[in-house]
Amino acid sequence: MMKKSLLGLLVLLGAFTLLFVLSGCGTITVPGITINTGTPQTSNGDSQVNISHSWAGTWNVSGYWGTMALNQNGNMVTGTFTHEGGTINGTVSGNVLTGTWAQTDNSKGPCEVTMAADGATFSIKWKYQGDADWHGSGDKGVRQ
Repeated sequence: MMKKSLLGLLVLLGAFTLLFVLSGCGTITVPGITINTGTPQTSNGDSQVNISHSWAGTWNVSGYWGTMALNQNGNMVTGTFTHEGGTINGTVSGNVLTGTWAQTDNSKGPCEVTMAADGATFSIKWKYQGDADWHGSGDKGVRQ
């Protein structure tokens, strides 16, 4: 009788755990294993999506950027853009490239580029080194 009760309790516990995981309620930690059921977010609160599109290629970017040529090696991205002989460098996590930009006129700062799920477009925001405010919230890149 005790074995049946224990088995029933384990089944019930498993069912509640499965519901918890599927509902996205948080993080479950068992010694040696962590399951994060939440949705990763970018710094602006957008949901982060894990996609496998390459960042490498040539992009037409609105705003001051012009044409951007990107190279990717693993999760590292480097590239150039036409405005003021610019460069961009960063690290990819999911669909977000977090990095820095610089121009020949000594302007520079951080940037965050978020690729769309289709891998054909991205949005980019940037700021000058030391500034608190982000710029370029409407800047978009389209793969050539």
